[in-house]
Amino acid sequence: MDTYEFEKQYNLQNKDAFSVSDALKFAKSALNTIKLKVEGEATDIFIGAIGKPIYFKLTDGQNLLQCRCWSNVYRSIDCEVHLGEMYEVTGYFDCYLKKGEMQFNVTNFEPIGEGKLRMRVAKLANKLEAEGLFASEHKKPINPLPKRIAIITSPHGKAVFDCIRTLKRRYPIAKLQFFGITVEGKTAVKNMISALEAVQKIDERPDTILFVRGGGSYEDLMPYNDEELARVIYACEIPIITGIGHEPDNSIADMVADKRCSTPTAAAENVAISIDELYKKVEDAYAALQLAIIHRLESARVRYSNLSDRGIFQNARLALKPYRQDFDMQLSSFLAAYRASSSKTNAILNDSRFALDGAFQNYISNFKKQIDTYYEHFKSLALNMMSSYGNELSIKAAYLDALSPLKT
Repeated sequence: MDTYEFEKQYNLQNKDAFSVSDALKFAKSALNTIKLKVEGEATDIFIGAIGKPIYFKLTDGQNLLQCRCWSNVYRSIDCEVHLGEMYEVTGYFDCYLKKGEMQFNVTNFEPIGEGKLRMRVAKLANKLEAEGLFASEHKKPINPLPKRIAIITSPHGKAVFDCIRTLKRRYPIAKLQFFGITVEGKTAVKNMISALEAVQKIDERPDTILFVRGGGSYEDLMPYNDEELARVIYACEIPIITGIGHEPDNSIADMVADKRCSTPTAAAENVAISIDELYKKVEDAYAALQLAIIHRLESARVRYSNLSDRGIFQNARLALKPYRQDFDMQLSSFLAAYRASSSKTNAILNDSRFALDGAFQNYISNFKKQIDTYYEHFKSLALNMMSSYGNELSIKAAYLDALSPLKT
């Protein structure tokens, strides 16, 4: 409704003054016709319950513009309002009749400047995270004792000198391989990808890659938020440690790398154990080895002492004692049988007073065979006994010889 129609509807020509309601309605009608785009920094954001409008203010550093966005409009826009970010809002002015306050009804908004870049990076990060590029199970382990370390950064920045100085101080035993690249501008991403591919093709491949650069604005760090670069880092066969910008900075390259550090210096400190820590670990291992050897020798000495105190090693005849008793019993039985046979033979000779020489010789022959049988049985028994204990004695002697201080 234009001013003329409003005046005609309310017969303003014949009125000396407006009522408050008429004045506000007139203002509202006039404001609704003002549609434009406004740029500013978002502040005083208030998001109420579901179905309620979202309120925020835009400021240019001097003045504030009260904005209102209905919830259905806010949900339909692929963006969110964040405190301190710059936005371009589209809409029209309106007047809230009950309070007589002017506000800007937002029909669309989008971030501008750094905010727009951050939104684009956030969308890419969500996409890559859904594909699993940030998952911890895909992170390659870092070799704590690398022989070769590659540094990929600008040859003109402070980062390369900070890394070299830190590595020379903490881990001077590694060979450094430097790959100079452009870290800003249109060719930066291409240079980074080429360097990462070249590192993997050289004959003396490094154990770890330091992918670093110094600080800069968000726009300066945008090459490290490139999707193609992120996929090359993910596919790299060599573990990558990043140190990009300063502590608050966090790029997509940081998230997909195997380890993220806050600065280039921190990356150089985390690429390997320090030489002082390495010396300490070697000294601790040496001391532990000494204690283990002393403990082992002491255990062997105690065992040797216990074995040497046993009676069998003091008097070897003790080993034959049980077998001597068995031998005595066998001998007694043999002698008793012999005496019984002899008594019977004498009785036959005395009673009969005659004997055939052939029969006597046959008896003697059979008796001799019986004696030979007893002898062989006893001999076999004695040899078996001696052999069994002889083997055990040889094994014990070998144990003693192995534990001898001259050999251990």
